[in-house]
Amino acid sequence: MAEDYVRPPLLGREAPSARAAAWRFWVGFAVLLAAVIVGLFLLYRFATGGAGEGDPGLNPNALASSAQVR
Repeated sequence: MAEDYVRPPLLGREAPSARAAAWRFWVGFAVLLAAVIVGLFLLYRFATGGAGEGDPGLNPNALASSAQVR
């Protein structure tokens, strides 16, 4: 199997700044962390039965009790 030649770019350009890369990393990290926190919160609410009122213990009938609400 022959290797394909990849030519270099026609116009050289300066590498993007390290400061911009650091900002992109931290913004992406913050968005990912927020998504994980929101996901855990929603999972907790589902596992405990939702509304945050009454008994804070785990509710094994969370799905059944939320389906009966009209």
